[in-house]
Amino acid sequence: MVTARNIKDGYIDYEASQEFVEADAYDEVMQRGKPKIGDLLLTTEAPLGQAALVDREDIALAQRVIKLDYDPRILLNEFALVWIRSAPFQWQLGSFATGSTALGIKGERLHMLRNLLPPIDEQRAIVAHIAAETARLDALAAATVRSLALLKERRAALIAAAVTGRIDMLRDAVQQGKGEVSC
Repeated sequence: MVTARNIKDGYIDYEASQEFVEADAYDEVMQRGKPKIGDLLLTTEAPLGQAALVDREDIALAQRVIKLDYDPRILLNEFALVWIRSAPFQWQLGSFATGSTALGIKGERLHMLRNLLPPIDEQRAIVAHIAAETARLDALAAATVRSLALLKERRAALIAAAVTGRIDMLRDAVQQGKGEVSC
C-alpha cells in the first residue's frame, strides 16, 4: 500500500512505510480506480502536496493519496508532476489547505487550484530540459561524494603518517624539493 509517507521528492519510497492490503480486499479498496504506470499521485495530508508517478501496478493507494487523472492530449503527467512540486503550486495548495495539526486539502477543493498549461510540445520540452539538468546535477553530486570519500581516505592516511612519524619524512622531502616520497 502506498501511503502519504511513501511519496517524497517526486518518487515513491516503498521502504518508508510498509503496509499491505489483503489480496481478497484489493478490488474493494481500489474501486475508485487501479493505478497504472505513469499515473500521477498526490498526497492530500501529512504531508500535503507530495507527488510522484506510479512506477509499478501492484500497489494500493491509502486514503490520503489520490490519483490525478488528466487528459494526456492536454496535460502530461510528467509536466503536472513538475508543476505540483514547484513553489508557486505549493504556495497555492497551502492557501487552500485547512487544519491545525496537519494541513490537508479535500479532493473536492482541488478544482480550485490553477495549473500552468503550455502546449503539449512545450510541456515535453520543459520536462526534457529538467530531466537533463537533473541528470547533470546528479552527476555532480555523485562526483562530490566520490571526492569527499577520497579526501577522507587521504586524511586518514595523513593522520596515520603523522602518528607513525612518517610525516617528518614528508616534510623533509618537500623542503628538499623531492617530488615523490614513499611512505
